[in-house]
Amino acid sequence: MSDPKQEIYNPFAHVKQVTPINKSTNNSSPPSWSQPPAPVIQKNTSYNPPVSSPPTYSSYNSYTSYPNNTSTVPTTHPRSSSSGKVAFGLISIIAIIGLILFFALRSDGTQMSDSMQMPTVFHGTWTAQGTVNDQAVTRTIIISADRISFIQNSTETLVISNPTWTAINNSDTRRHGDFPRGFRITGNNTGSWSSSPEFSPIFLFMHRNDNNRIHMYRSNSNSQAQENNSWMNNGFNRANTNRQPASTPAPPPVLARMFVSSNGLNMRSSRSSVNNNNVIRVLSLNTQVDIIARNVNGTGWHRIRHNNTTGYVAASFLSNQRTTIPSTPTGLQANNITRNTANLSWNAVSGATEYHIYEWTNGSWNRIGSRVTTSTNISGMRPNTEHFFNIRASNGAGTSAASQWISIRTRP
Repeated sequence: MSDPKQEIYNPFAHVKQVTPINKSTNNSSPPSWSQPPAPVIQKNTSYNPPVSSPPTYSSYNSYTSYPNNTSTVPTTHPRSSSSGKVAFGLISIIAIIGLILFFALRSDGTQMSDSMQMPTVFHGTWTAQGTVNDQAVTRTIIISADRISFIQNSTETLVISNPTWTAINNSDTRRHGDFPRGFRITGNNTGSWSSSPEFSPIFLFMHRNDNNRIHMYRSNSNSQAQENNSWMNNGFNRANTNRQPASTPAPPPVLARMFVSSNGLNMRSSRSSVNNNNVIRVLSLNTQVDIIARNVNGTGWHRIRHNNTTGYVAASFLSNQRTTIPSTPTGLQANNITRNTANLSWNAVSGATEYHIYEWTNGSWNRIGSRVTTSTNISGMRPNTEHFFNIRASNGAGTSAASQWISIRTRP
């Protein structure tokens, strides 16, 4: 026989079957109903089901089989018990509290919510220190309810009026994962940086555990998306919080030290010599400079640093050693002499950038030309006439003494 604990309980199983009434028989009185007998329960003789009335429909509907390891049949719904009522009440209270907190946080402007209003946790002055083109700069962001101001050193460069704040997630979590949530900010831009699409919009993110630290990002050119390159890599700190300022990044390493080999060399802010609008300063001969990038992008320009200022100069105007006045040229000689012409040649002089040719006329030496090579052709001489020449070597440091002169007699 099957286990009664696993059988379905039928509250009407103990009711006797009634034979249908036959009108043709004697039916002057209804059939008699006897008290229903108690059901027989095996393997559990202590079970005594109710005899006054069957279990209620709701109890039967909720429990169609006996629970395992239970000697009595449950007859009440869990919510009708004292423990069920307590549990249901606690769940309701927790749900209500959650709803209250949800709406309270959304309406509080200091929370990182989806509110379009500026969260007041960003109010205040934020500063950062770093380098721009290897020059130390201090950048400041001043945020109020209707205005965001950007200041580089002491110059206000951008103002965003009537900003609109839209909550977003930080897409640069690989480098700045502690700044997961922030805002995309648009408004009316004015100032010298207002024409740059990189500042419309901007993006600000607050540290997850420290409301005295933020990171700022610009837009990806014209894409309106966040550029994953923080404006200041060390972020901004709230001013007047006794926080140590962000450390200044180390300048680029020095690859070599060289000397200017030409007097009056223009140091420029960009690799262009089309005009002088980009001239930062003029360097004199033998000025020592630090090379921080050689032949940038194969353009023949070195990037240099001089007195904490960086710029570009043409590589051909730098030397590995100081420039000194060249020594006196030697080996001057004449060849291929004709009635009116002759060829002069001489030995090269180390450090010389140019050679000057002199002729004795009217009782003195007069310069008649200059060459960067070690030879030259002389023309226009009178036939059958004696002519005298010498050579001087030159560079940015000066001009050498004259070489030994030679005499040439043209052909008749």
